[in-house]
Amino acid sequence: MLADALEGNELPAETPLPKLVRWVLPEESGYVFAECMTKEGIHLVGEPNGSSRYVGKNSSEWQKAKKTRLAVVQCVARYSSDPRVDPPRTPSTLEAMWFYYRDYGIPCLRERGFEPDSPLPPLADYAASQGDWTFYPVGENPDRRLRVDDFRVCPEVPWKVLLNP
Repeated sequence: MLADALEGNELPAETPLPKLVRWVLPEESGYVFAECMTKEGIHLVGEPNGSSRYVGKNSSEWQKAKKTRLAVVQCVARYSSDPRVDPPRTPSTLEAMWFYYRDYGIPCLRERGFEPDSPLPPLADYAASQGDWTFYPVGENPDRRLRVDDFRVCPEVPWKVLLNP
């Protein structure tokens, strides 16, 4: 993962990296990453869907700077994704995720006026694909987008509950 981060940010493979501080779960990753980047001098704001957004000036240029690219890799090294959430996932984790989507996630989105772009596949197909299905609608109407509150109320997967970390 770190080798890919270095390569993707056009940094030498021998770039010194800090030690892991802790593993992070998807629902907290945007906030943790934003806090780390802000400490590195790159001001980001975390989002409940696990992403972060830049809030500084020259937003079209910030990603190109070597300082930014190095900060990204350093923050990934310090706060890497918890390996329990990455494939390959166990059959029981995949089953729990599927039931979460069916019984809570999709109904939650519907209550807020949204639908996943494609139906939840049958459990056997979902498990066979290692959970390769998109919960949040991405092909949504540009006039009606998911808001911060939608992500908070309808989390993609509540990993803290599922994994009991």
